[in-house]
Parts: sequence; structure tokens; C-alpha cells
Amino acid sequence: EGYAAVAPEALTAELLTGADVHDATDASIAEVSDLVLSAEGQVTDVVLDVGGFLGMGAKTVAIPLDRLIVAQTESGAVRLWVNMTKDDLKALPDHTL
Repeated sequence: EGYAAVAPEALTAELLTGADVHDATDASIAEVSDLVLSAEGQVTDVVLDVGGFLGMGAKTVAIPLDRLIVAQTESGAVRLWVNMTKDDLKALPDHTL
């Protein structure tokens, strides 16, 4: 509620990094920790930390940006939604930089 979709060309590292990722039930299931960029500097994948507590024990996975909905409030708060559960994300292969 109060969120409006953000166009892909408006996405920046500053906007996405640290944003909460929610599932279809609107539960927070991950946080954006990094981005994967194309040679042209466009975001291709979003790196997520799933699970863990206070940064400990989280699993790091990457999913294509087009699997996420990115939205922002007028005050600037950003939230992402993915049509996956926390367990679905945890089942993905580990992402290493």
C-alpha cells in the first residue's frame, strides 16, 4: 500500500541495495546485498541475503531482476516483491562474487 512501480531504467544501486524483499504474502524474506551489472552498466541480477540473523548465517543467492517487482513510496522507501518463498530462495545455488 502506498507503493508505485519503479521503471527499470530508474533503478540504481543506491535505490536497491539494502531493500527488503517480500513474498506473495508480503512477508519479508530477504534483503538486497549486491547487484550484478551488464557490461553496459545495467542491472541484470539482484544478489539477496536470505535467512540468518543480524547478518550471520544468511545464504547469498542471485536472481534475475525481471523476476522482481520493484516499488517505491513517495517518501522514498523501496520494497521488492518476488513470486517465491524463503524456502524457494534458500534452495537456489549459492552466489559467490
